[in-house]
Amino acid sequence: MSYLVLEDEHIVILDMEAGLEHLGRSTVRSVDVLLVVVEPGRRSVETAVRIAEMGRSLGVGKVLAVLNKVSDDAQEAELRSLLDEGGIGTAAVIRYDAGLISGDLAGRPTVSPAAEEAVTGLVEMIIDGL
Repeated sequence: MSYLVLEDEHIVILDMEAGLEHLGRSTVRSVDVLLVVVEPGRRSVETAVRIAEMGRSLGVGKVLAVLNKVSDDAQEAELRSLLDEGGIGTAAVIRYDAGLISGDLAGRPTVSPAAEEAVTGLVEMIIDGL
């Protein structure tokens, strides 16, 4: 990605595979913000913290979490607290939606107004410079 020449108003979003492997291949060089998707669970939070540490050691200025499949406010608060301890802020929260999962399993297109609203808010944050 380092060969791209971008103007100030340009944004590039890369969807990388889960885990730490891609960080070792210098894919975060020249990255302004690293968004890490975190699902409810201690291992997911621990992985996010390791990703943030590696990203920062490679020069990433800001690491934020996107909380995914969050069931309720208490779960969100717990995840935010654990991530805060690891130095990771939260950019967006996408709530658990059984309809999305069952639709995906059935091979149907899935639409969730709540998820769409969360993602739209995240896109607006990205456009506004987080």
